Amino acid sequence: MRKMTKALLLIFVCSVVFSIFARPIHAAGDPLNNAYYLQEVGVFVDNKIVISAQKTYFAENDKIYVPIKTISSLKGVTLESGKNLKVKSSKGSFVIDKSNSIAYQNTTYVTLEKFTAVTGYSGRYEPQLSSVFLWKDYESYQNTIQKINSAKESYDQIRWYMGWKVYVYDKGQFGWVTGISSLGGQVTELDIQMVDGKTTTEIVYGLEPQGFCLSIQYEAFKQSYKNANVWANKHVLPYSNPLYHIERIKILKMDINKGDAVIQAKRASGSVISFKIPLKGYPGGVIMDHFYTTDPKQMYPSWKAKAWELIAGQKIAKGMDKDMVRMAWGNPNDTSSYSGIYMRTDTWIYGDTYLNFTNGILDSWMDF
Repeated sequence: MRKMTKALLLIFVCSVVFSIFARPIHAAGDPLNNAYYLQEVGVFVDNKIVISAQKTYFAENDKIYVPIKTISSLKGVTLESGKNLKVKSSKGSFVIDKSNSIAYQNTTYVTLEKFTAVTGYSGRYEPQLSSVFLWKDYESYQNTIQKINSAKESYDQIRWYMGWKVYVYDKGQFGWVTGISSLGGQVTELDIQMVDGKTTTEIVYGLEPQGFCLSIQYEAFKQSYKNANVWANKHVLPYSNPLYHIERIKILKMDINKGDAVIQAKRASGSVISFKIPLKGYPGGVIMDHFYTTDPKQMYPSWKAKAWELIAGQKIAKGMDKDMVRMAWGNPNDTSSYSGIYMRTDTWIYGDTYLNFTNGILDSWMDF
């Protein structure tokens, strides 16, 4: 079940990312306006991240396109506007016009090669880190290479966070990943520059961050199940949650408050309630991990009303089949079975309670 949930989450996130970056298919030509997919990449200048509304992209023609306004982050380089844009640097004076640039979303873009040529900065794109690094002098180059090499020592699943905008739960705000260092084993340290300018450190154990998520995942979470009907799964919801088992609710609003997913919902009675569910890693799994997204009664239309009454109260009775018991009590902690010529017996263990099935039907149980 957990593997299936992860797979669904991956499909969900990919679909969100695809919907944001997808473009109509056109004939080859303009690599930005005609692109079917653009990958956003981070930009670091002299070892510091550039935070800008104008994004830098890796296009389908395998080239990096940098917004010319990134020049405002460079020392000793100026950008003058007029009939044409003019760049002045230690390399000289250069005109930026339609012959050497591309207009995309009201922003002027040039290739990374053109950008370095007119600014006098050196730079390169690091695909493993999804980031562009620019430097002016040898000292900055050394610091940049140290940052790159440090990040490359971490796992593939972690290093691609470099340069990405993330939402840090315990801070309750956004930030950008500016440094990644392996601490040995499966422990990784990430430096994150917050929107308030302060820097915080997040430690990741294993391959899945628990203390933050991508900003795109945060935004997708808020909209993903809005106005959707779901059914409570009390087997996995926090004990303090006010819903009863398989109760139907309509989700009105979802958000994140530090380390909790905050959900506002309408009950079948019409009353509106709010509750929290602790976050563990990516927020997209909160609903799928704690609720049925399909009406359980439609999943098992042959079950009688009495069975559903017992299930809603999380009770069991003789004559229930395995699916009914699982719906009422969740998955057992352990199982054992024996098959004979005419009969199969199964034992399901829930804590100190042992349930006995004969040919798939519950016929007794005992507490130890």
